[in-house]
Amino acid sequence: MNLNVISTGSNGNSYHLCHGTDSLLLDAGVPMSEIYKTVGFDLKKLNGVLCTHAHFDHIMSAKQLLSQYVDIVMSNETATELKLDMFYPNLHTDADKQIVLGNWIIKSFKLEHDTDNVGYIIYHKETKQRICYITDSGFCRYIPTDINILIIECNYINAMLHVPEMEERYMRVKETHMSLERLMSYLGKIDRSKLQHIILVHLSDRNADEAFMVKSISDLTGVQVTAASNGKNINLDEIPF
Repeated sequence: MNLNVISTGSNGNSYHLCHGTDSLLLDAGVPMSEIYKTVGFDLKKLNGVLCTHAHFDHIMSAKQLLSQYVDIVMSNETATELKLDMFYPNLHTDADKQIVLGNWIIKSFKLEHDTDNVGYIIYHKETKQRICYITDSGFCRYIPTDINILIIECNYINAMLHVPEMEERYMRVKETHMSLERLMSYLGKIDRSKLQHIILVHLSDRNADEAFMVKSISDLTGVQVTAASNGKNINLDEIPF
């Protein structure tokens, strides 16, 4: 299993999760040209796209993918916000129920943002890996179990939000994005017995310290921690010890 980071951060978010010929996009917040390059200019290689919410940096190419008959998963609220035709046969808006796309089994859960937002539990039938994807959420009420891979936002460090002229913007950030401190608290509550790898996504360009974040979470959990960056290819196979 691999995660190819097409783009991460405020300029755009999209991640290509693949195993052999099975592949999913996690969010579509990049131009279609980037998605085409990722899949070798063959959209049939995509089993589907999981969209978290309607903000442009996560949804940029969703309508184009939908019109080209790629399976798209999102909440009913997000589809309504995007004014999508609900009669598309490849639009799945009941992700709180179990959805099967190829060898992937997918189920969503609610997150905390300033618009309707969902995270996803993704199970791959062949590898038996359970992957949890959480982004753009001030905190998370959902407590996953038996997950092997956690792909989760770690946007900022509280102590770095101290520029007076940015106070209004930082108030929104604190309410709608995951800090290192909240992430560490969350990791202390979830079942980590089968957790093998944590991938940190959506790091702020100015309010994050990648090395400090990785070390802090690695020290807390004892599992492998990787910070996503544009173009990085991350191996998600189990690391033998």
